[in-house]
Amino acid sequence: MRVTRLESWEFARGGEERPEWQPAEVPGHVHLDLLRLGRIPDPFWGENEREVAWVDRVTWEYRTKFEWAPDAEFPHRALLFEGLDTVCRVLLNGEEIGTFDNMFVSHEVEVSRRLRKGRNCLHLQFSPAEQVGKSRREEYFRRNGVVPTVANFDARSFVRKSQYMFGWDWGPKLISCGIWKPVSLVEYAQRVRDVRVAQRHASGQVVLDVHSTLEGGGSARHQIFGPAGDLVEEIEGDGEITISNPVLWWTHDLGHPALYRLVSTYGGHALSQNIGLRTLELRREPDAYGESFEFLLNGEPIWARGANWIPDHSFPSAITPGRVRGKLEEAQALGMNMLRVWGGGLYESDAFYEVADELGILIWQDFPYACSYYPDDGEYARSARAEAESAIVRLRNHPSLALWCGNNENLTMYEQAWGGEDRRPERYFGERLYDDVLPAALAELDPHRPYIPTSPWGGEGDCNQAGFGDQHYWDVWHGRGDWVHYADSGARFCSEFGFASSPSERCWDLALPNGGRDPRGEVVRWHDKTGKGLDTILGLVEIHYPRIETFDDFVYSTQFNQRDAMRCAIERFRRSEHCKGALIWQLNDCWPVLSWSLIDFAGERKAAAEELPRLFAPHLLSLVLDGPTAHLVLVNDGREPIARTPFLRAVSLATGDVLRDKVFRVAELAPSERRVVGSLDLGGLDPTTTVLCAATEGPEVAWTLLCEPKEIEVSAAAVRARSIGSERVLLEPATPLVDARVTAGTARLSPRTFTLLAGSLEVRADSPLEDLRLRSVAGSHEIDWS
Repeated sequence: MRVTRLESWEFARGGEERPEWQPAEVPGHVHLDLLRLGRIPDPFWGENEREVAWVDRVTWEYRTKFEWAPDAEFPHRALLFEGLDTVCRVLLNGEEIGTFDNMFVSHEVEVSRRLRKGRNCLHLQFSPAEQVGKSRREEYFRRNGVVPTVANFDARSFVRKSQYMFGWDWGPKLISCGIWKPVSLVEYAQRVRDVRVAQRHASGQVVLDVHSTLEGGGSARHQIFGPAGDLVEEIEGDGEITISNPVLWWTHDLGHPALYRLVSTYGGHALSQNIGLRTLELRREPDAYGESFEFLLNGEPIWARGANWIPDHSFPSAITPGRVRGKLEEAQALGMNMLRVWGGGLYESDAFYEVADELGILIWQDFPYACSYYPDDGEYARSARAEAESAIVRLRNHPSLALWCGNNENLTMYEQAWGGEDRRPERYFGERLYDDVLPAALAELDPHRPYIPTSPWGGEGDCNQAGFGDQHYWDVWHGRGDWVHYADSGARFCSEFGFASSPSERCWDLALPNGGRDPRGEVVRWHDKTGKGLDTILGLVEIHYPRIETFDDFVYSTQFNQRDAMRCAIERFRRSEHCKGALIWQLNDCWPVLSWSLIDFAGERKAAAEELPRLFAPHLLSLVLDGPTAHLVLVNDGREPIARTPFLRAVSLATGDVLRDKVFRVAELAPSERRVVGSLDLGGLDPTTTVLCAATEGPEVAWTLLCEPKEIEVSAAAVRARSIGSERVLLEPATPLVDARVTAGTARLSPRTFTLLAGSLEVRADSPLEDLRLRSVAGSHEIDWS
């Protein structure tokens, strides 16, 4: 088998008598090509998003020329388009060989009789996706009697393309087009198209049922290699492979994500893939609270801790394997054991799932339908089936893949009549896809993996009610607003919740000038897509923090307020006896923006992310204030019982003196158990100068203020600092530092935000430290280098 990547591409604006062909990068997107040539300004800078809107209203063409000579050893020849975005006509040597309109699937065209010996020309013509969608919408509405004023049934619903590219409440409208994945000439005599692996676990053994799809006749040889690289067994032809004493695959928090390697060889072509030996179940059972929603891995319950994943760039071709690995390693370091690939994005790259397999992170995979109605009959249903089959076959062998979900919020949108009852369609358009088309494809191709038709997916008549299934808890932010209302949640599994904040100043450097930054300025407002209004957002922050006057206030207070919100929510969920998971909205960003992300577009952790290793640790301490009494809760979501001797202590913010102190003994806390292990009377303490903290002899810690941050009445004392080389500094405060943030010029710091109630802390940088600055809830601190 021979695969030749086609290079040396050009692009031009379509429909012109004398097109001006310019060099193009493939994989790529037209906006990136235009930006590289200086034909458009940076779409992420300032308000340039609207300045480049014209790009999406015209046609664009790409072409390349390549040399070819026939080789009798490879009688079959095909052009493989791994990803075309999106509505595209393809010509080879002037002859049309296909029209395609699905960004999510690869397209292969047999060209054995169409190739010419010598030079060949491949030419692709892209139509504006939104224009095509509008035309299809009009025709579909006319045929189905849908009134044009219907809400949430827009042009994007009629084009199988990443929906977020049409604009979202955290992303710009940069629809774009282009060849977003490689194009190759594939020549072969025989090849392996796919190898399907099913597992049976019984009596301490795992039996793999291996079935291959081949082209060319004959059979394949299958070899399975163990986690240490040793050959375990091989078979000629399809059949069963029995593995005795199997090493199971676990999420990183419960064990080791052990991987076997299956190599299938046929006619000189080899297909290699990782296999994880594991069972996974989604338990949904009626109970006194409603209905459970809990994952079991290898028979053991998982408390799912993680976030929602959106595409990591506005132009998906820019998302490299290295970028993916970096973000997933960050997720693991933050304690996450599950990521939800959200339905307004795309089926992620092979690298994404391979890294998740390796790191021990489970993946909840939405099919890419989100916050909209969708056509669900005729050709649209047939296209949906073909797309689903392509994705299922590609992803089904990954041990990280935990769940298929039909869509994001489409049913709750219909039930709640988003946009108004008078604009809701007569039926739930898209239902046939989620209830018939997708389940039928899964029943045939991946029958043992859990599936839910939508998220949230709960009780009858209200799929987003508390007590049933998974819930998107947006009463905070979209409802009553303030994060204190997380305390009212009765979610069984909270698959979306979040609170927005500013990105870092490093991230703002990608969007607006450094001088004269205004937290209420027009550019900041443009980079707030929430639809809530910047003044309302800042008002929610100022419930807890002082009025935001400066840009530094804006970054600091919104980020720590988001941290407080996530702490309130996650500790509430984890203290609950019946909640079994929390997936934060959202892990990442696709451009510089004020959003709910934990890691901004520049790769900086926000304050909420810095808190997650504590909040998402298998064992958690949580403080609950009940009038003049503080209660200490200990949570065990590990696989083994634990014993702890925690203390609960009130400390003066002004002096660091211990004001109250109590020690408790926990002889045993069983797996999945959470318990109030002690209480402390706070009567008579001044809440404006006191911090409450708890810790154990293990890694578990917790702390809380007794008043709002804006009510604190302590001054910012000087903090002693000692250099440890050019890229490390030791901070030695004489009094507690609460909600501390350090900056040092352009250096990236770790940690960047922290609370330090006693002792010292080492801060590390990726470059020499300059202009070190420290701010806490008490204000800006002088740095004492003496």
